Amino acid sequence: MFKKNYSSLLLFLSFALSGSPALAATVFDPATRWSTIDSPHFRINYPQGQELVAQKAANFAEEARAKLIPFMKKAPSMTDITLVDNSDDVNGFAIPLPNSTIYLYLNTPGEQDLWGKYDSFLRTVITHEYTHIVNMEDTGGIPELFNRAFGRSFYPNFFFNPTFMLEGLAVTTESKFSATGRSDESYYDAVLRTAILENTPLTIDQVGGYYLSDWPGGNGAYIYGSALNRYLLETYGEDTLAKISATNGSEPLGINYVVKKVVGKDLYQVWDEFIFSLKKRYARELTRISAIPLTQSKAITETGRYHRYPNWLPDGRLIYNEADGRKSAKLKAYQDGKTEALFSKPALAPNSLSSDGNNLYYSRGEELDHFTTASDLFRYDLKRKKQDRLTEGKHIQDPSVSPDGSKILAVQNLKGRYNLVLLDKDGKQIKVLTKNTDFTQFSFPHWSPDGKKAVLSAWKDGSRDLYLFSPDDSSSSSLTPLWRDKALDINPTFTEDGKNLLFSSDRDGIFNLYSYQMEDGKLFRITNVLGAAIEPAVSPDGKTIAFASLSSKGFDIRTMPFDQASWTPESSSKPALAEAIHEAQPEKEIYYPPHSYNPLPTLWPKAWSPTIASDEQGMVLGGAVLGQDALFQHNFSLMAGIGLASRRPFYALNYFNDQLYPTLQFALSDTPAMYGLSNSAGDSVDFWQRQQSGRVGLSFPGVPGLAMGTNWVNGESYSFGFNWSQVDDLTLIQGGRGPILGMPNAGRTNSLYAQYQAADNYSYVYSMAPEGGSVTTLGYEKADPAWGSQHSFDRVWADYRHYHPLPVQGQTFAWRVSGGSNFSKIDGQYYLGGNDSMSITSLLDLRYGVTTYGQQRVPLRGYGLMRGNSLAAFSGEYRFPLLEIQHGPGTVPVFFDRLGGAAFYDVGQMWDASEFWRSSSLGLKHGVGAEARLVSHILQIPTELRFGLAQGINPEGQTQVYFQLGSMF
Repeated sequence: MFKKNYSSLLLFLSFALSGSPALAATVFDPATRWSTIDSPHFRINYPQGQELVAQKAANFAEEARAKLIPFMKKAPSMTDITLVDNSDDVNGFAIPLPNSTIYLYLNTPGEQDLWGKYDSFLRTVITHEYTHIVNMEDTGGIPELFNRAFGRSFYPNFFFNPTFMLEGLAVTTESKFSATGRSDESYYDAVLRTAILENTPLTIDQVGGYYLSDWPGGNGAYIYGSALNRYLLETYGEDTLAKISATNGSEPLGINYVVKKVVGKDLYQVWDEFIFSLKKRYARELTRISAIPLTQSKAITETGRYHRYPNWLPDGRLIYNEADGRKSAKLKAYQDGKTEALFSKPALAPNSLSSDGNNLYYSRGEELDHFTTASDLFRYDLKRKKQDRLTEGKHIQDPSVSPDGSKILAVQNLKGRYNLVLLDKDGKQIKVLTKNTDFTQFSFPHWSPDGKKAVLSAWKDGSRDLYLFSPDDSSSSSLTPLWRDKALDINPTFTEDGKNLLFSSDRDGIFNLYSYQMEDGKLFRITNVLGAAIEPAVSPDGKTIAFASLSSKGFDIRTMPFDQASWTPESSSKPALAEAIHEAQPEKEIYYPPHSYNPLPTLWPKAWSPTIASDEQGMVLGGAVLGQDALFQHNFSLMAGIGLASRRPFYALNYFNDQLYPTLQFALSDTPAMYGLSNSAGDSVDFWQRQQSGRVGLSFPGVPGLAMGTNWVNGESYSFGFNWSQVDDLTLIQGGRGPILGMPNAGRTNSLYAQYQAADNYSYVYSMAPEGGSVTTLGYEKADPAWGSQHSFDRVWADYRHYHPLPVQGQTFAWRVSGGSNFSKIDGQYYLGGNDSMSITSLLDLRYGVTTYGQQRVPLRGYGLMRGNSLAAFSGEYRFPLLEIQHGPGTVPVFFDRLGGAAFYDVGQMWDASEFWRSSSLGLKHGVGAEARLVSHILQIPTELRFGLAQGINPEGQTQVYFQLGSMF
């Protein structure tokens, strides 16, 4: 995965374990026309208008394959690459199941990402993701025999490989087989350097996944992993990484066993050697850097993580963005030792102030519809404390307001093509200043004080440099580079008098602040730091420079005097214009004819699994398959078999179609079902029924898909459909010792259902669980003879969960109200009682919400399971954090995020359809207790380990001590 994310693994596991498609939501706009080009080893699926990129991607992919196969000594199967242009995100991920598939977002990193020495980002990301495919499909021994027998099912390098090995290998190959990759970038080096020199390197367990909350978060797996893989390659030989991949794919006995078999030492020993090598390397670096006095500066923030984009208000207050992972991101203001929050949830991106200091302009990503997200322009009035959205769906980034406040210069990203645009102060009348057709990427434009010129940082033809231009000149040829070299030059800003252009650059291997003098072109170095100094901002009085500074804790804001006498002249007053810098092109450019997208090659099942079950006469044998096409247009699962003695076949089919909006669901099944009942004499009876059922449904989902990892889950979802079932009894109703009690109804039931769900809950990086918002479910189902039903009933269901933040950080009061009733239905389908988890994951949003048809179960801790026609229940929990852990058991794919607790009170009641609510105190069942909750990741899946003690207060209550995996609500 190129950025974050466990979502690809989560998507597959939830699809496989549930037996039905995991992504019941249309991912791509149904109006989009998709085409495919076929190269010898790849299918490139792309949306309308992206054929030139698709052709280049196909050639880059074949080029990557030709280089990776000799290196990895393994050739994977046909691979699908899907190009995505419905977001401004920079991302990509690969998954080997059910097909080898890569998804690439057609955007390039901005200067805020602090890397960009690649000669072609498309080539870099394809090499990275295809490395994952080669690595994941690398199997031998028993896993290979298993896959030959059951198809594409078991890939140890996908399921069990620590993330630092998985991502480290891919970053290493992206660097090895292109001009440069991230392991060559100054930012990666800075993160390692600060950690080592400040004696706070991450431990091996902290880089085993994407989920580390502490700095540098999930990036740690990439940064440490790429350095470790390079160390393995350089120390133990060129073929070491290929041998580790092959051994782990054939003998999945743990990465320590694998590494020891390959290099003669277990991974813990290698890790210690690796860290020791970093200490020696950065000790030498420290000597070199310290040869010049280190810059002295004043700390404005000291907690690290994310403090970026300093700016100054006219009254001398210093403002900056803060994201500490414990509350919403904020824009803060500092002056004379005092800090105040100006507003919450700003964009974590550059901002621009009007000259009077009243209006702050910034951009941030917003969901436009169910298929597209876009960055848009916002204005925050600091006096009125009001936010206005100025554009919608315009993909505007990095705004800069002119000195007179009448115009806004910004970057527009349309489907991976970046151009400069000019807007009026209200975000209207967009004028496009450039017409790029290549992958030139603009960032951070900034006006000169007189408003006649502007400067920006741009990645163009293989390097990121500074360009001067006139915003009034609409010709792209008017962009003049100050120089062309391989250094990353970013964050340009003019001083108030326009004489100096300050910026950040890694021209000496470390990001430092520099000044370019506009009159004579002389270049000066302002800082000499150990970490990184970026994003300079000069105070209105010209006496102070604020900047973002990197340490082992992350980024903090610091200030230093604006003292030109202390600046160091660069040996070359103006870097030479390089002539040989060009964006890389494929080594071979072969044209592949396009055709319309065909889902069948990826939809066809690639694996099967045997199933063993029982019916009333004994064993039932069968098999199961599932399928999903590359564009998520079709999802299905099918299980079928036959009873060995009864000779009766069974099957269960689920199919989702997402070619249109809404989602269409079709289900059909014929299965045996057993109920553990008793007769009038008290004897236990296994009561069997044959249940034939089907469903046709429509869903209008409104929440992010699984591949769109986010902490904010907002949306609404509507579902409608028709259920039908035929239930026949297979067990003798009248036994020798009396009738069977509580039998489910037999016969035909046809019903219509409708469901509404809404969610606006949210959490933070360090949250135990949601810290605000709610999840709502309402449903209604009706069976009636008018549409062929033997049974008639009305069934209603409601579930509401609310998360209320408390004054103490991290503490919440969470409560849930659930209720429902089957009117006129004899065999109730509601269950109350027990302490079982309601979701195996801790993602409490609409993707894992309850449904309103079929059986419903609500826990009531301190009581056994009760069954009835109507239910009402309340749960209240006081939740609190206890300990931040951020560690796991070494290289085992388990990670413990944090420990917390919950004290709870549950109350509920079941009653029959013929009765109304039992209002007496004896009718209500009360339970109290407490739980310790260990927020964890197991195989990258977020979940909770709950250890609980519950006591039922009523006479029939129980004392329950339990351990559960998963979350309550």
